Amino acid sequence: MTDFNEICKSISEGSFSDFKLVVAFISEGSASKKAEANFSLAEKFISSGNLNKDYIRFAKVCAERGWLISGFDEKYLDLYIRICIESSDFSGVKEAYKKTGLKYLKKSDLKNSIRYFNLWQNTYPHLLKKDDYSYDFEIMDALNEAIKSYVNNKYYSSEKSQKIKIAYLVHGVYNYSSILTKIIYNLAKNHDKSRFEISVFSTDNYFKVKLQSGSRFIEDFKVIGCPIVFPSKFLESPESVFDISEKIRDFKADILVAASGLADFEQYLLCALKPAPIVVGLLLGPPAQFCPPVLDYGITWSKHIAVDSPVETFITKPAIQYNRIQTECESDKIKVRHDMGFSSEDILIVSAGRALKFQNSDMILSVSEVLKEYDNAYFVIVGAKKTDIGGIDSVITPEMENKFYFIEWDLHYEKYLEMADIYVDTFPSGGGVTLLDAARYSLPIISFSDDFSNIFDQVDWNIAEELFENDSLIMIPRYDYELFEKSLKRLIEDKPFREFFSRKSFKGISVSDSDFRGITSEYEMIYSNLIMDCGNKIVISKSDMSLYDKLKYFLFYIFNSANFCKRNVVKVLNFMKLNK
Repeated sequence: MTDFNEICKSISEGSFSDFKLVVAFISEGSASKKAEANFSLAEKFISSGNLNKDYIRFAKVCAERGWLISGFDEKYLDLYIRICIESSDFSGVKEAYKKTGLKYLKKSDLKNSIRYFNLWQNTYPHLLKKDDYSYDFEIMDALNEAIKSYVNNKYYSSEKSQKIKIAYLVHGVYNYSSILTKIIYNLAKNHDKSRFEISVFSTDNYFKVKLQSGSRFIEDFKVIGCPIVFPSKFLESPESVFDISEKIRDFKADILVAASGLADFEQYLLCALKPAPIVVGLLLGPPAQFCPPVLDYGITWSKHIAVDSPVETFITKPAIQYNRIQTECESDKIKVRHDMGFSSEDILIVSAGRALKFQNSDMILSVSEVLKEYDNAYFVIVGAKKTDIGGIDSVITPEMENKFYFIEWDLHYEKYLEMADIYVDTFPSGGGVTLLDAARYSLPIISFSDDFSNIFDQVDWNIAEELFENDSLIMIPRYDYELFEKSLKRLIEDKPFREFFSRKSFKGISVSDSDFRGITSEYEMIYSNLIMDCGNKIVISKSDMSLYDKLKYFLFYIFNSANFCKRNVVKVLNFMKLNK
């Protein structure tokens, strides 16, 4: 029989070819011994430096056998993950994280289980640079079971309180560019403080936030009288989650509003603990990332998200804060172009967004086909390096490289819009604020319509038609690259056509940044209605809610409704006056 060390040597030298030679070593002995033998071989194959198809296949089959036989032993996890990645088995990576998390949960180790569930949740975004999320009810049910003894369905409200108390849960405070946190900031700032009492909570570590750009959020929320409440000093997950849950209870919140209920499992855990009688989610992205089924209700801007949300969902105007000052400064445009090395005669096509938005190489190929026909046309991608985009080298030939410019994300990306002639929406995942900013610079915009016959997919959807009036943009049916190329060519060639859609894009914006108070009033109406419907969940001073308090919430509802109607009647009258 061949010695095991000799087999390992032949693997390292690249001369191994007959898998039968290892059968004796992986078929005999205890389960732990067989698992160890399989992973020893797997490590030799993957570390040999000779990653031909056979070696990768041998490594994968040994790793799969060892992983199963070991009972998914965590000591082999890193090697198993490495081999899955080398063999492009990303679903295997995700499943391994899940199994490890569930094993920890069986040991009542909530901290480590959440750590691995978070790795499971973010496998595809991290490894594939793809916004791909999915529900896993086995994970959620297991967590619900683990914390059920902590869930308290009795809620106490202050006898003296005349206001509806809203607790906002922010996520992503570390990063000052977080759109979600800015939305919560604008809602908190614009609430009617005579009728609503607002408090803002975060499960993030205060000291870590202070060390990063998000420290500016801490000051911003203080200025508007809603300082962010963080977990007590030195607490880590999951203790920090339980701590914030108790602080929300101490606030006696009527409603908890979560910015991103499944962005990580700390957010999920807090929603599942039900620290307020009503738990609402802001559904601003994939339901599997924003809408845990433990929510009572959801609020969204997107009809597509509402269609696929597993909870009752209200649709509102987008709560977007942006600078709606139309910008038309030719001298600035020329300067930015000059700094980038372009002339005033060049036609610049710009697209902007996170690197994850540029993962469709067919779209880039389509642009490349158009650029071949025009010596003075260029495509500027803002938000991604060339290496961020998979398969890019196969669609941009060497002779076309000088037609493409890749610029990493810049908080001041508007300067690139300022120099542009045409804006192309990201595809198949469309933009939001970037589209509005492109319209502010009066750029003609090509975008792609949404398809409601598909289950919502953050990678493959578009909200453009909900941000703009009809015919304000050039809308292309999804994946109709032929029509896209035809439309882009016309914009390049036909200046009057380009100018026509330049005028239409700005005028067609259907959301308003100047009336954020009006947008907030929609949320207040929803909150008031929910209080009316669910008021019997709330107990005052440890006794059942009195008829007086039910009447109080009913009057709050009537008052909110009257104010909402009044504001909208005034808007209509002002509009009629301006358009006489």
